[in-house]
Amino acid sequence: MFGIRQIGWQLGTVSAVTAVAIFAPGSGGGSTIWLSFPAAVATFVMIAVCTWKIRERREYVGRGAARPVQAYADIWRNPHARVLYTVHLIDTLGVASIAVLARYVTEYVFGGQKMFGSLFGFYFVSAVALIPLWAVLARRFGTKPMWMFAMAMSGIGFGGFLFLREGDMLGMSILATILGIGTGCSQVMSPSIQADVIDYDEYLTGERKEGAYFAVATFLMKSAFGFMVVFAGFALDWVGYVPNVEQTEDTKQALRLLFGGFPLAAYTLSFVIFWRYFHFTPSEHQRIRRELDKRHEIAD
Repeated sequence: MFGIRQIGWQLGTVSAVTAVAIFAPGSGGGSTIWLSFPAAVATFVMIAVCTWKIRERREYVGRGAARPVQAYADIWRNPHARVLYTVHLIDTLGVASIAVLARYVTEYVFGGQKMFGSLFGFYFVSAVALIPLWAVLARRFGTKPMWMFAMAMSGIGFGGFLFLREGDMLGMSILATILGIGTGCSQVMSPSIQADVIDYDEYLTGERKEGAYFAVATFLMKSAFGFMVVFAGFALDWVGYVPNVEQTEDTKQALRLLFGGFPLAAYTLSFVIFWRYFHFTPSEHQRIRRELDKRHEIAD
């Protein structure tokens, strides 16, 4: 389910980026209206259809937390959730680096528009095309090892940009593919593990809190992207970046470190934290699921 969700998200992102690239450049201010209006209408229609068609599972109706503050306090008290969301936040900082800094480093460090197209083309294709594989491998090896694999791949991918030469299209394609593999796998494993952690919360409290848990995950994701926008702005100023001119070698090296070194450090930290402190095993989850199923049978 989360794999299909990720495919939809990636395809929506590609569609938005492609539409902007086709219709926005050189078409005047009016193009933004023609581009944003149908997007707004389509978004409204899709949200309305989801709201109308998707219903809460009957056995979960009325079992959510009555008090929102208490719900978020329960999330904080859940030891598995604390580790999960710490790793999720650090992991998302790495993903945000692509969205915020890719244009700068491809244009001023690695060779311009063609390199940018190669980066996003290979990144999105590998992020989407291999998602069915991650679901199969997760059943074989487990979600924790697969997420650790994804973090390692993302760290390797970003770290490679520290050594990529200007104009190296083959190297850019390989690194973009590695990043797509890491991101695609991560975005499937993370919410899957979160679903297991929600079961653990129900085991402790007797309540279902999917809404609260996904709200926290979304808040952390938005916070990570917002932080990267602010951080990148100050960092670019600090390293001497000047738009639309040839950058100095010191500035280029600083851009490499921002795009490659910072995410590499983030993924290394998240890998260590997740490996060392996340101990919610599949066998423990299965035990909890059996206990929850027994409770439901008694209630029925």
